[in-house]
Amino acid sequence: MPTISKLFVRAALIYMVLALSLGVFGLASPAVLHLFMVGWVTQIIFGVALWMFPRPKGVKKPARPTALELVCLIALNLGLLLRLVAEPYAVDYPALVVASAVLQWLAGMAFIVAIWPRVR
Repeated sequence: MPTISKLFVRAALIYMVLALSLGVFGLASPAVLHLFMVGWVTQIIFGVALWMFPRPKGVKKPARPTALELVCLIALNLGLLLRLVAEPYAVDYPALVVASAVLQWLAGMAFIVAIWPRVR
């Protein structure tokens, strides 16, 4: 499994435990649902897709994650954590929620650009 996939999958597992734990303790909120759907579901999809989708012919597997893959991982997780912190203060600080959405959008676009050539 490539390093980038390991990072996505491990992060996904951590978010799953966190989201389920918060839900069990009655702390379910839109942010916790977001933590589950983006933190667990989206990251597991990204990690497995980057692992399983074949690279285009003639493109060797890089020794390290590509810059695009790292942008995806970092932006997704920063956006997710910012959303978790900002959600309770969304009325007073809507710019924080917008910033978290922009980071997650950036991660999504980076993933699309990274995976697009592998879809054939």
